[in-house]
Amino acid sequence: MFIKIGDNEYELRTTLGVVKALETKSKKTLNELMAEFAKGASVDEMLTTLKAGADKDAAAALEKDILDNCDLVTIQRMCDEFFIRLCFGGTPEEQEEKIEAFPASPRRRQRDAAPFHAAARKLAQLLQTAASLIAHGSFLPT
Repeated sequence: MFIKIGDNEYELRTTLGVVKALETKSKKTLNELMAEFAKGASVDEMLTTLKAGADKDAAAALEKDILDNCDLVTIQRMCDEFFIRLCFGGTPEEQEEKIEAFPASPRRRQRDAAPFHAAARKLAQLLQTAASLIAHGSFLPT
């Protein structure tokens, strides 16, 4: 993965070795780190994460360039892309194939669908209440 900052371009490794280094340093799994980042990470945490993929010689220059040239949203997007590349390496086509082949567990599908089911139940209750009010003449539209 390459990151361009100003006139400089940095290569970040996105191998399993980088994942292992991040997990060892943080004492958390990559999934736990990504969940924490989704809630919000400090600039230091984001810099440390990105520098884990850089060559040791380039890590200090990468940090300086980010601090001197980037805003918060830019570094957050860099981290998001870095995490995606750590999980799904390869070309965009290869990444898409991996994502398509990566089945969500039934528990995950149920968890992801729960907010939609709750909203549908609430809507059904509201419609049932409105129908009841109309049937009893308690609700007359204007």
